[in-house]
Amino acid sequence: MPTEFLMNPNDHLKNKGKYGEKKDPNELGMIGWVATAYYTVCYFFMNHCFIKFPYHTHGYWSLAGSFLLLTGMLAVDFAVSKTPMKNVERLRANGYNTQVQIGSFVWVWVVSHFGSWLFLNMLCTEMLNTHTEGDWYDWLGAEPVVEASWYAIFGPKTLIYLAILFTAADLGFMPVHEYFLHKTAPHIHHMHHVCVSSSLHSSYVFHALDIVCEFGTPVATATLTHLFILKDPVSYYMWVAASVWWYFMGHDETLKMAHWRHHKYRVQDYSAYWFALFSNN
Repeated sequence: MPTEFLMNPNDHLKNKGKYGEKKDPNELGMIGWVATAYYTVCYFFMNHCFIKFPYHTHGYWSLAGSFLLLTGMLAVDFAVSKTPMKNVERLRANGYNTQVQIGSFVWVWVVSHFGSWLFLNMLCTEMLNTHTEGDWYDWLGAEPVVEASWYAIFGPKTLIYLAILFTAADLGFMPVHEYFLHKTAPHIHHMHHVCVSSSLHSSYVFHALDIVCEFGTPVATATLTHLFILKDPVSYYMWVAASVWWYFMGHDETLKMAHWRHHKYRVQDYSAYWFALFSNN
């Protein structure tokens, strides 16, 4: 067993300092940016299919397609970068065998992408397409918005609501990430942080409870904000699409966002969305 890969369950608590003055070079070059652009298109295409093909109109095909699309995205990640395979080796060295890693990928897909499909179907599909009288969405007071202008959809109101939803999501994410996953039950978060240098592959490496906490809590706080305060399906749909991209692409080694630095340098930056933009680490 390569001892340099071994990682104590509490290792990710050790702050290795701030990001540093020198910017990490983009080792993948242009192919890294092409892959990142491909991942971005795939994520937004998935959410578009979730809304265009809901559960009663070929929705299960959109779910199957999302699983195959993600498998292809991970194949690209392994093809263009050495980081995923290094993390696979690190995971094996730390006791997470191939079956556990595959199970992690499937479970993360269930929690995140199947969860997104389910929430969009429950809260947005009928509102964004053709509202059906007497359907189970009526309690939300849904109104169809297909006739709305582009300005009404992408105007200041939607942008403000998006900012509010991302704030609500981060306020849900940060305390769970810091006080539960890092300080109370670090063994749950250990598997994820074995991926010291992260890539897209790292976004699908989680303990079963870890991804429920990390993804489920911000979704819950943002969804409650939508249901009881904003009540705007357009901004909620856009938030789901953008947050899925932001959450998973936060591990991308080309973009090197705040969460990538959190893995690489173990900086004590526990935000994932909005507040990560203002990080000094």
